[in-house]
Amino acid sequence: MILRILFALSVVLLGLAFHSRNHQLVTVDFYIRSVEIPLSWALVGGLIVGALCGILALLPRQLMLQNALHRERKKTAVALNSTVAPNPTSAPELPLGHG
Repeated sequence: MILRILFALSVVLLGLAFHSRNHQLVTVDFYIRSVEIPLSWALVGGLIVGALCGILALLPRQLMLQNALHRERKKTAVALNSTVAPNPTSAPELPLGHG
């Protein structure tokens, strides 16, 4: 837990250091319109767009695997419920010897 916090803090500090050193304006052209933004924000935007594209590319496979897992868990639950446990009242009575 502490390692995760330290890692996140170091990423944030490196990001702030990068942002403070790269404040030059760059022009981003979107075919319809162009915008001038700081270089660091352009890179962060590109990182976010890339991450979202990766998530969208993996989403169909993830959903398919989750559905398959759900079906298998359902089959397992049905199989476990269909096995009949021995009922103690249906067992034949054994004669007890007195003596």
